[in-house]
Amino acid sequence: MEDVLSLEMNSHITLELPFLAQSFSISLSSAENHSKSRVRQTNAQLRIDIPREWVRDWANNALVGFDFMAESSDGEPLRIVIEKDFPCEHGPDGKSVAGLPTKMD
Repeated sequence: MEDVLSLEMNSHITLELPFLAQSFSISLSSAENHSKSRVRQTNAQLRIDIPREWVRDWANNALVGFDFMAESSDGEPLRIVIEKDFPCEHGPDGKSVAGLPTKMD
């Protein structure tokens, strides 16, 4: 949830994904001047721009995520899905970390 709060407060987050020879990053930014969503790729970076209204108070509401259609580099439709990353409720043994009964218990 801290990424959601950071996006809401700073209007930008970046996730670095290290690979063998070079890293790849995904950046998500929101701004009032983004009237619609947009996806761009440059070398080893995927940048996703979304309207500010999508993330306003997102950390405090029940909305899990949102999605939109973009166009891939070869012109094919590409569905982009952005969701909150919830803390894990289960330990390695499948039991509830908090000690509360869950559907898995």
